[in-house]
Amino acid sequence: MMDATVIVNHCPIGRCESCSDLLQSKCKWLHEETYVTIPKAILFVEAGKGLIHIGGLDGKLPSMPPWKDESWNSISTEECVLRDIDACIDAYRVGSYLSLFLQRANIITYMPLAILGSSLEHALLEDLKKRYRDSIRIDSHERKSLEESVNHAIKLLFRDASCRFPEIGEETLQTVSRLAAHSETVLYPIMPLILDDMVEEIFFDKPNQRIYFDHAEHGRCLSKLTFRNDDLSRISTLLRAESNMHLDSRNPSLKTNLNLLGNRLRVTAIIEPLANDGFSLSLRRLRKSPFSILDLIGNGSLTREVAAALLLAVNNRMNITITGAPGSGKTTLLNALDATTPSKWRKLYIEDTVESRPLENHHQLRLCVDPVDELAGVLSKSKEIVKSLHRSPDYVVLGEIQTMEHSRALFEALAAGLRTIQTCHANSASGLVSRWSINHGISDANLAMMDIVITMDRPNPGSAKRFVKELVEVKRKVSDGIIRFAGLNNLYSAVDSAKSFQWCDNGAFKLAAKEVGTNSHTATYDEILQNLYNLDSGDVLDSFLQNIANHGQLIPKKS
Repeated sequence: MMDATVIVNHCPIGRCESCSDLLQSKCKWLHEETYVTIPKAILFVEAGKGLIHIGGLDGKLPSMPPWKDESWNSISTEECVLRDIDACIDAYRVGSYLSLFLQRANIITYMPLAILGSSLEHALLEDLKKRYRDSIRIDSHERKSLEESVNHAIKLLFRDASCRFPEIGEETLQTVSRLAAHSETVLYPIMPLILDDMVEEIFFDKPNQRIYFDHAEHGRCLSKLTFRNDDLSRISTLLRAESNMHLDSRNPSLKTNLNLLGNRLRVTAIIEPLANDGFSLSLRRLRKSPFSILDLIGNGSLTREVAAALLLAVNNRMNITITGAPGSGKTTLLNALDATTPSKWRKLYIEDTVESRPLENHHQLRLCVDPVDELAGVLSKSKEIVKSLHRSPDYVVLGEIQTMEHSRALFEALAAGLRTIQTCHANSASGLVSRWSINHGISDANLAMMDIVITMDRPNPGSAKRFVKELVEVKRKVSDGIIRFAGLNNLYSAVDSAKSFQWCDNGAFKLAAKEVGTNSHTATYDEILQNLYNLDSGDVLDSFLQNIANHGQLIPKKS
């Protein structure tokens, strides 16, 4: 019996009639008895015909080979692809593309293939591309966004192809129309990556270099994709038009949001003279289905004990900072926690690139300010933080705190009584406090306003593994009638989890319990933890959190 993620089977020219892999008159690769676990994908390769057939993507073994079963996807491709196919470790469909991952030694290479099953379909694609450029595309005085332009092109191409080729199936025409529309965008080389919800961030460091990316399962992956040099100026023009911001020699970096085919991207572009080697581009994808707290527990990002403490903190509107290196999962955790807040809260978001999520039936006011890259910006995050005092929020989500000005505005707001959650770059809670105190000039009295610091870690650059490295509560003391910062209490450390959750009398959690009239929060913490061990679905978690919200604060008041 075999235990493999992907099965690659090379079929002879005579197909089943001349195959030695028949078992009881049926291909052995289609027998469940062949496997320990059913593979994610089965590839039947017909090198003589230049075809790859892929089946089993629905988690079930096909009952028949591809020439007898329409559930397979067939792809007509080049000899070089067929030559490398035995190194395939993963394969799945993304829209009109097949994503292949090939591994040699420790290097994983990505190869996207358009799902075109014959030379006729390839010819139809080229025909639609030419026809779109020559006659279908109609220039309009009304400016369309990239999202609108691509969707409009797909509709026009499908309508044209349906009229001219009524004998071709609708699914084939839709696939070819989408591929033709994608090819007309300046981002066409990375369209399969943009559409893939497993792709986290895409990188293009300089001209004439291949694109690489971070994958949720495979980590850092290489590709043979790149942008042509004449595409780079078009990308710059696109980003300026979409963002209405500068990207030129006086303002050589730009950060903005981009929407494309239902996918939200955070895009950063850098040009000369700042980019010494020329144009650079990175795109961070926001998952269509954001991770929930249960998802993060399931993938090892945090333990149930840490999750229980964070749910307790968030639902008591504690002041929380999530810190860590770039790409360590800070925003992912913030969005997961945001989704657990009571729907009746009025939440104010202040972000320079929008990475928060709209939540059904929640009261959300989301503001987008100018990024620090925009020298001519007039919408300041610091000013909006201060002005939020007059917008009556129950909780403020601040996105990333980047500069000294941001930090000072944050602590001014905390001192005035706002409750906030935000992200910030640092490798530890102590490092963050040192940065605030020494570099940004935040006083001990203001530092005491912070409650919780969570540090995320991604120990191996490019790896898919991210997790909570430490959870720290702020300790406070009163001196001459003034509340002051009294140090940090490490509640959880991934390095030494055996000493976890030794609550401190002057720590944020016990002090919060005393503020609502009880001596301890531990009974509520234990209840949340027990529920997390019993929960097995997001629906049950939502019901549990709603029940908590209906009874007010998590920490029970003294009777």
